[in-house]
Amino acid sequence: MTIKNWDVNPKWKELPKPEIGDKVMLSFKDEFEYSVKAIVTEVNNDEIIGNVVALFEGNAGVTSGHPLDSFNGKTISFKRRNIQKIFKKPLA
Repeated sequence: MTIKNWDVNPKWKELPKPEIGDKVMLSFKDEFEYSVKAIVTEVNNDEIIGNVVALFEGNAGVTSGHPLDSFNGKTISFKRRNIQKIFKKPLA
């Protein structure tokens, strides 16, 4: 899934550095606003790779039976400045 217009979080430097296994929340806009939750699978300097686990459309909640559901499980790439929120992986 290629999204070039990820929103930039002006407070991204305040977030902890993402690590493999963390969940991150990203957002982007086209005609509508979307939030994407992904699990980080790779961190290469400022380039981060993750797998989409949920897609939210505006304030409607998780999409279900929607064409956007096809993005679930897809691999995405983004930068640290695009991360809106980080959910750290639980310690084993």
